[in-house]
Amino acid sequence: MSNNICKISLEYDENSRNLTYTSWVDRPNARGTLDILQSCVLTLVACIYTALHLDVPLKTAWHEVFVYKLKWVLITLFAPEISVYMAADQLQQAWSLKKRLLSLVPEVHGVVPNTGESEIELPLVGNKTSVKSAIPEISLKYAFFIIMGGVRVNVDDIISLPDLDFKAQRHFTTRPYTTRVGPKTIIQLAEKGYWINIPKQKIDDKSKADVLQKCLVMIQVLWMVMQCIVRKVYNLPLALLEVHTMVHVVCAMFLYLCWLRKPLNVLEPELLDPSKFKGTIALLVQQQFYPNMATRLALVRPQEYPDQSPPRRRGGLISHDWITPNMGQRIIQAECPWLPEKMWAYLPPDAWAKLRSDLSERLPLGAWRWLPPRPGRWISDKETQMRPGDILPCGLMYHSEFQDLPLPLTEEFLRRWDAILKEYPFYDREELARTSKFIRVNRLGWDFELVDPEEDAPVQGQDLFLARLKEFAPVPDGIFRTMPFSAGKRNLDINLKVFTENTGSSFGLLKFFKAFPWLAVLALFLSGIYGGVHLSAWRSTFPSIHEEILWKVSCIYIAAVLPVYFIIGPAMSDVAFWSGPETFTAVGMSTVISLVLLTYGVARVFIIVESFISLRLVPLGVYISPTWVQMFPHF
Repeated sequence: MSNNICKISLEYDENSRNLTYTSWVDRPNARGTLDILQSCVLTLVACIYTALHLDVPLKTAWHEVFVYKLKWVLITLFAPEISVYMAADQLQQAWSLKKRLLSLVPEVHGVVPNTGESEIELPLVGNKTSVKSAIPEISLKYAFFIIMGGVRVNVDDIISLPDLDFKAQRHFTTRPYTTRVGPKTIIQLAEKGYWINIPKQKIDDKSKADVLQKCLVMIQVLWMVMQCIVRKVYNLPLALLEVHTMVHVVCAMFLYLCWLRKPLNVLEPELLDPSKFKGTIALLVQQQFYPNMATRLALVRPQEYPDQSPPRRRGGLISHDWITPNMGQRIIQAECPWLPEKMWAYLPPDAWAKLRSDLSERLPLGAWRWLPPRPGRWISDKETQMRPGDILPCGLMYHSEFQDLPLPLTEEFLRRWDAILKEYPFYDREELARTSKFIRVNRLGWDFELVDPEEDAPVQGQDLFLARLKEFAPVPDGIFRTMPFSAGKRNLDINLKVFTENTGSSFGLLKFFKAFPWLAVLALFLSGIYGGVHLSAWRSTFPSIHEEILWKVSCIYIAAVLPVYFIIGPAMSDVAFWSGPETFTAVGMSTVISLVLLTYGVARVFIIVESFISLRLVPLGVYISPTWVQMFPHF
């Protein structure tokens, strides 16, 4: 190993002995194991920890924030493509939100939007909506702040717990009740002239973005890229750890580009007071958090004078002539006061079948019958509960197939509906009841579909249930961007619980990718790249033949398992479904899929572990480093 060693002269003096360097001394063209470890680990930390721009956390204690960030660091370490997808998706959402809001300003108000320049007023044209609040500076940073959960709204006085959907209960456990505002709500408020004005200065104050930190990270990342390229040019081998680090370097550069305008480490969201737009918020709250009441509440003609007779009911939700059995099974119902309605409304199909079998042994067959709609009566809002058929003076009727199941009336319930009906009075209720789509029940309160009146209709007609009105249409809960409120969102825009709660994680993943095929394509592409880049070390030297084989098999497995899973999985899922949930075939199929996915995770873990432990035995060329590369500043 040659090195430019300068000439050293030894001079003796009576007072001291000095070593004198007569020229410049270069760094040695070698590096040690610790140098490789240090540069790679620091680069990994820089690429993962500092590049992650996470959403506003619900819990802000320092240890909870640390665990929250650590979880995503580990996810990015073992599956960087998840963070890549997350960043690209958030950029697309922010860009779309910004574009939509900018288009609304001239469309709704007839003014030029404020994008950082001074706002130019234009004359209002036609029936343009008046500006009810200041129009904010609409930028990509503003849109990102909304997407990341930077805005929450106070709904403490309109959330009633007795009728709250059981899926929403986990979002309202501590008071005051607030919920995360989604882009859909921001757009809907803007269309009505209500703008959520958050100054850029306030967003910057909440953000912990550090320009110096980002510059240091980019210096380290660029140095790592440069030294890997130079080593290839000089025909010097790379350590497996450097190959693995380069994958994260590329991902980090992509994350920084996507999140360039996204605020960093925001811990305190902006809390909105909805008093100016209470009706809109109340309607959206009813739509998203009370879907269980869409087939329990109906609108009828309101009471206009004290002696007015209650309106005649058109027909209950469930009737003899209009029930579609599920999978050829006969749907039955018993008059059982002791059976909670929620069990009938939300029991999974397999559990429902078992319960129905148990009940049939306890009750004679003649006891099973449909309950007729009960005649209604006007009740005062001072009463504490509504019984099936009862009607509030505002025309809100409560319906249930169980006559002994009351609906508790709380202040929050009445306040919410007061706000809704003030802004959305639904004056033409009789006409809507006649012309709106009808509800056809597929399972007992478990599922329903809307049918056009011209195609089919129940014999007796149907009350104007909320589910028949587009304003109360059920919100798709598979993806958060379609929801008015992103309650429960944790960075990823997709609600995985929806796809795995009934079918399990094995086949639920198939259901998830079927709902979002574009994401399946992205998963195939990114996992193929991840496995392929690591497979580029095919000719590298490994400490043992077993580790070499395991490395190659793991890389191929990571790249190939998802295509195989997408091809074979649907057939296995169908076989498991038709054979029954508890049969040997179904359990076996689910076990096989679970083992395949578990092995997929193990292969990823092995890639990371092997990247580090392979440093115990590497070619000599790994320790040779061009002198000029080491001169560039790095860590």
